[in-house]
Amino acid sequence: MYKVFTMKRVPKNGKPLLPAKRKPVDQEMLGSEARLKSIFRAAPVGIGLVINRVIMEANDLLCRMTGYSKEELIGQSARLLYPSDEDFDFVGTEKYRQIANRGTGSVETRWRRKDGTVIDVLLSSGALDPSDLSIGVTFTALDITDRKRMESALRSSHEQTRIAQAAANAGLWDWDMQTGKLEWSEQFFSLIGLSPAAEPSFDTWLKVVHPEDREPAMKKIQKAIDEHIRLENEYRITRSDGEERWLAALGDTFYSDTGKPERMIGICIDITERKRIEEELRTSRDEFEAQVLERTAELRHRAELLDLAHDAIIVTDMEGRIIFWNRGAEKIYGWTPDEVEGSVIYELLKTRSLPSFNDLNSILLDQNTWEGELEHTTKDGRTLSILSRWVFQRDEAGNPIAIMRINLDITAAKQAEESLRQAHKMEAIGTLAGGIAHDFNNILAAIIGFTEMAIEDVPDRPLVERNLQNVMTSATRARELVKQILAFSRKTGYERSPIALTPVVEETVKLLRASVPATIDMKFSAGATSDTVTATPVEVQQIVMNLATNAVLALEDRKGSLVIALSDTDFEPDAFTLDQASREYLQIMVKDTGAGMTPEVMKRIFEPFFTTREVGKGSGMGLAVVYGIVNDLGGTIAVESEPGKGSTFRAFLPKVKAKAKEQVERVELPRGNERVLFVDDEPLLVDWGKETLERLGYKVTTATDSTKALQTFSADPSRFDLVITDQAMPRMAGSDLCAKLLRIRGDIPIILCTGHSETVSPEKAREMGIREFLMKPLRRNELASAIRRVLGGDGG
Repeated sequence: MYKVFTMKRVPKNGKPLLPAKRKPVDQEMLGSEARLKSIFRAAPVGIGLVINRVIMEANDLLCRMTGYSKEELIGQSARLLYPSDEDFDFVGTEKYRQIANRGTGSVETRWRRKDGTVIDVLLSSGALDPSDLSIGVTFTALDITDRKRMESALRSSHEQTRIAQAAANAGLWDWDMQTGKLEWSEQFFSLIGLSPAAEPSFDTWLKVVHPEDREPAMKKIQKAIDEHIRLENEYRITRSDGEERWLAALGDTFYSDTGKPERMIGICIDITERKRIEEELRTSRDEFEAQVLERTAELRHRAELLDLAHDAIIVTDMEGRIIFWNRGAEKIYGWTPDEVEGSVIYELLKTRSLPSFNDLNSILLDQNTWEGELEHTTKDGRTLSILSRWVFQRDEAGNPIAIMRINLDITAAKQAEESLRQAHKMEAIGTLAGGIAHDFNNILAAIIGFTEMAIEDVPDRPLVERNLQNVMTSATRARELVKQILAFSRKTGYERSPIALTPVVEETVKLLRASVPATIDMKFSAGATSDTVTATPVEVQQIVMNLATNAVLALEDRKGSLVIALSDTDFEPDAFTLDQASREYLQIMVKDTGAGMTPEVMKRIFEPFFTTREVGKGSGMGLAVVYGIVNDLGGTIAVESEPGKGSTFRAFLPKVKAKAKEQVERVELPRGNERVLFVDDEPLLVDWGKETLERLGYKVTTATDSTKALQTFSADPSRFDLVITDQAMPRMAGSDLCAKLLRIRGDIPIILCTGHSETVSPEKAREMGIREFLMKPLRRNELASAIRRVLGGDGG
């Protein structure tokens, strides 16, 4: 039986590879050799024989898996297939241990194919004779590379879901169909009116669903799973207080390799207000339709009255040929009645978004009316958004003989709606961004503070000092970026000043060159005669970085050209709705020869989280950030693109006549010898504050808890000359601590610091008697100068 696996092979040196002694083979088993050969050749997995770790046999599939021919495999050490000695030794040791114990063994490992690629393999082995492994070990090999990749992707998806549930202020849910486990975000509990202490489960959710909506909701869930489509469901819930609300649910199902549903992840939002408005609109529409029908009966005999309407009123025969065209239609579309009579309306107006004629006829015959939004083209080529209402005109026998259309131009309203929707999205992103600022500022404060001290401690080590200066430069940029985030989220303002655009753009381009693939031809040109704008360097860097990164991603196979240019431009601002008082602008142009965009994609590119990239290759935030910055600077952004012809982004920023501000770093720090109470709940910042102030000559007492700081101060109010405290602290906020300190000793100088605060502003701090209000992260020169402003003099 085993003859097919044990045929004798002799290597080039003439020495046999198999042991000289062999056990006798059962003759009856040998009779099955032909059948076994057939199985060996046709098996859907790779099969081979190894003796003393030398490959003695291999079927065709094993050869295809490894990329080697039989001649290249047989007689070679099995080490040939492994990327490292560690992999080879592990598999040999683990398999032989399992075979010795059980007679068979399985292990997952990696193989390196002939072309160098590495694949994941499941090896299963068995000894021909477990009592003597030298006779040979057969093995099967299954390529599990795709399965491992999918398992990794699924784990990544689980982690992303966990992060989203922790960070997003929305009703998120995650249903593991294998275990039945259901996870809800905190907002989901709030949406359905349950305490976070409630146990998330399918039954818990089903109980709050309105009884009439339970079965339809279940059917939609099952349909989404069975048909591999997105779950889209709207249903009512009854909260514990008896209030009835409407929820909208969206969910996606994830499946195993075999198509078995494993997980559904989704989001719920409260749409009660939308439902109320829809009901009001439906009632209004029904009333309007009734009025239209009544009016149609009158206008059938009084066509002259139709000419007085501001809406476009058009009557066609059943084939769509125009038989009546009022003055409202002439005003909206541009054609006179004589020009359009007898024309087919769909061809004349180049109607788009129209349902199929079969569907329309079915609706009109069933309901006598139809209403919907269409796109029409005017005589002068403009595209209009139209709200169109259709009504059958019937003869005395009730047979339809014509269709009357009442068309309302809603182009301006649609544009206003789109602008409002974009503004709402940007506001939501700003709110989310502002939430991270406080913690990030504390982290930056520690980085900046300790780096400054480290620079001071290594004056005789230029290489270390240079590296620390690079750290300080990056941390300072990060600090400015946080200020921009806070301003974007309307949490605080940040100081813009006149800056020269050319050096900032040049520096950004230098940073980009290091990350842009060498296969991309990147060019930069600057030809502005005057390049001063009111902005911050971080904002300009964000504009250039995000536009260039977007362009690189658009270049297929990372080949093509990328052009960045800075130039003057003059144009009438009406086209871009810019400030009428300003006519001179600087243009930052980023042009690529990439894939380009369709008109549909161009309409959405500035929406937050909208992206055409694959998962993991783009967040959809870059262009939204650019849009927000440019608009906040009083400029605008224009896009030109066609599929296959690349894209050009042009950011226009208004020039200013002021001179660019020069930044001067103060070298000599003011010092003092007063007694300071330093309060912050971050231990690292307390350490930094103590060491920094002591280096400047002050006597420092610290506290990481505002209540303990109050106790320390109360015990001896005259002990301190100054209090420096953080605002955001547990138990007692910094502003509350300041109020209590001032009640104890009204003349105590106080400096209040914060990463960001919605409750305290510089004006409110001064009203409370606080001498200075500083924004984190602080440079030591900022803190030193503020102390001397509060205490007066140079401190001696």
